Amino acid sequence: MLFLWFYFFGWLIAQENLWGFRDTIRSKIDEMSKIKEFGEFSKFFARNYSSVEEKSYREKIFAQELEMSNLLNEMHKMAHFGVNKFSDMGDEEFKNSYTMKGEVIDSLERDLEKKINSDTKNQTKNERRLRVSPGGKKKLFMTNFFNMFGRPSYAVPQNSGAQQNSGVFGFPIIQNIFGTSSPSSSVPIAPNVYDPSGLRNIYETSSTEINNESEDFVANSKKAFAQLKASYNEADLESQINKHYFEISEFLPMINWKLVNLVTSIKDQGRCAACYAYSSIASLEALMIASKSSKRPLQLSEQEIIECSSLFKNKGCEGGLSVFTYNYIQEKGINAFSDYKPVHPPQSCKNTPAKQNPFKDLMYIVMNPNVLSLLKGLQYGPVAINLSITKPFKAFTSGIIGKSVCEGAPQSQTHSVLVIGYNLAHSEPYFIMKNSWGEAWGEKGFFNIAIGELSTSNTGFCNIASKKVNVLPFLVE
Repeated sequence: MLFLWFYFFGWLIAQENLWGFRDTIRSKIDEMSKIKEFGEFSKFFARNYSSVEEKSYREKIFAQELEMSNLLNEMHKMAHFGVNKFSDMGDEEFKNSYTMKGEVIDSLERDLEKKINSDTKNQTKNERRLRVSPGGKKKLFMTNFFNMFGRPSYAVPQNSGAQQNSGVFGFPIIQNIFGTSSPSSSVPIAPNVYDPSGLRNIYETSSTEINNESEDFVANSKKAFAQLKASYNEADLESQINKHYFEISEFLPMINWKLVNLVTSIKDQGRCAACYAYSSIASLEALMIASKSSKRPLQLSEQEIIECSSLFKNKGCEGGLSVFTYNYIQEKGINAFSDYKPVHPPQSCKNTPAKQNPFKDLMYIVMNPNVLSLLKGLQYGPVAINLSITKPFKAFTSGIIGKSVCEGAPQSQTHSVLVIGYNLAHSEPYFIMKNSWGEAWGEKGFFNIAIGELSTSNTGFCNIASKKVNVLPFLVE
């Protein structure tokens, strides 16, 4: 009997050792599989690490990033995360290399806000200035009396009944001269919060797939381009973009300016946080293509902005704003990409014989901080915007970045991108963005971010429309 007990305990110890051995084997297999993937990663991206120690360090980061991507995929259902060009880069390294410094951007945004507020105070009661560059001389005046106090809006989605008036999106409110509002009781009112089924009913589509190059996108983008070619002479362009009330019928169901060849190729800003130069130049390039100006190049130099616009408040690789970039171009002009090529690290500003003349006909509109003004601005072309970056952005590969990804986003808008379109007919309406992190990030350099509630009170996820810094350039003909 005693022998049997010894045998039993011996068997238990053996089993414990066996399972421990199996766990060790499994751990080694998992480790080896990660090493194998890291090898493929380093080969694919042609990584040449300076030492064995650095390679080991990068390998550990890569393994951590894989685990984090799996966790992110469980947490966020609309967006997908995985291996990309940043998978061997630590969070702080990524932040310091590819996003603007928060304190720099906060300071620049405060300077811009003061300038805009100063311009607004200098306006008389009977005029409204077109929001162009601070200090610009151009003024256009309103001809419609109601534009001074708010324009009534009466469009209603087809499936909407009368609801309580709250004065946000598509609401028939008439402002009287004393600043109070009086609702119209005889007109049905559009809902404040968007109704996905209602939007799909209006736009006659039920598509939920993310296909930014579908036939519907092509048809609507061509329609938008046909309207765009006649839009630059509109005297009330700013009032259309920055008004307080919008009708849903004003917006095409979807636009992708890439499909009508207004979006130039994806570029890589490298380890220089000058994304503001890339987004504003990309928007201006789209404008050059749309205007078909044969006297100007269609590929402009971001490097010149990085090295030469410091007197206009931009801070090189630390950060800047599209507004200051356009101020520079208005006064100094801009070189073609081929005449002022990228170099890292940036050097001193160079004067080149191929320098373009100042863009005296270049103007721009600084948009009101809400998603509807951004949607309206996109009817006239791609828009340069600022947004806040959260940690999941680094590992993003596809899908739609939504509220869950943007939770906890810092107030500082440390990255600038180009919005090239949107889709209101999707089950989760979203904006389409062009980034400057190269094609080995996101959807070949592009990404989508949810719009959320369609109202003037919505400043967007990840603060994409939270401040008056988003800019649409245009030409005065």
